[in-house]
Amino acid sequence: MRAIAAVLVFGAALVGRHHLEGMDPLLAASVAVVLGVVLSVLVSGPSARSIAAGALGALAHTWLEKIDPVLAASALLAAAHAGRAMRSDHLVRAGLVVGGALVAGATSAWVVESYVGVSWTVGGAAVGISLVLAAAPWVLRVDDPITHQLRTLARRSGPPLRKTLVRALATRRRLADEMATLPPRDVAAVDAAFQSLATLAVARLGVGPARAEALDRRIAAHAQAIGRARRVLIARRAAVSLGTPPAVSELRALTDALEVETDAYTDAERAAHRDPPPAPAPAAAPADPKSADADGTAA
Repeated sequence: MRAIAAVLVFGAALVGRHHLEGMDPLLAASVAVVLGVVLSVLVSGPSARSIAAGALGALAHTWLEKIDPVLAASALLAAAHAGRAMRSDHLVRAGLVVGGALVAGATSAWVVESYVGVSWTVGGAAVGISLVLAAAPWVLRVDDPITHQLRTLARRSGPPLRKTLVRALATRRRLADEMATLPPRDVAAVDAAFQSLATLAVARLGVGPARAEALDRRIAAHAQAIGRARRVLIARRAAVSLGTPPAVSELRALTDALEVETDAYTDAERAAHRDPPPAPAPAAAPADPKSADADGTAA
């Protein structure tokens, strides 16, 4: 749904470009920045990086529009996909995402500039074609934010945490097809379980050796629970394909258990960041008998 909304926002920017020319320059720039930020957030997800990329893309669009509207639209769409491209697992794929956005933005703008205004029928068809072209960069799949975070943490960590995170990363990628058929509540539960695992991994990287072993056990247990959830999802999809009633109750029970585990492990992560209890005060040194005799003599 977010991709569809992003394509519609980009189409509105292409069609409404001529209306911005008659506005006050400051107001037109403000509207362009808002559209650029909204487009970038819809494409790459809400983050400071996507907001900055969207604002820069809007500024580049405003500057290039005076030179060539096709180049301006190309820069706007490429900037929106920059944050998404950074989540690619390969540098070549990231370049293909940005390059595809440049080409898609340019061709979409060229179609709109060439045919919009000829007639209502031709203009409507041109807008529809431009929207399809603008959606082309989504053909190249990249990691979602949670998967990207798990991959980054796996690179930063050492054994045994790295092995656990690599397995969880593989499970997350295999779950992509199964999650597309789930209701929103179940998708949110599975996402929360993976996010909790990433939160625990971040906490594990910041603790000392005394707490590391306990967190490693918790992370491994949490990853095993996610593996059980994947097996339930596979069984449910097989039941649906065979025409038998899916085990919805079993899936709901497991996702509810994952939510409980998420809360428990979040509490554990908070406890891991607390300061250790203060060391007991050293016992008072026994009085020196010689000094006591000296005090008594002096008295």
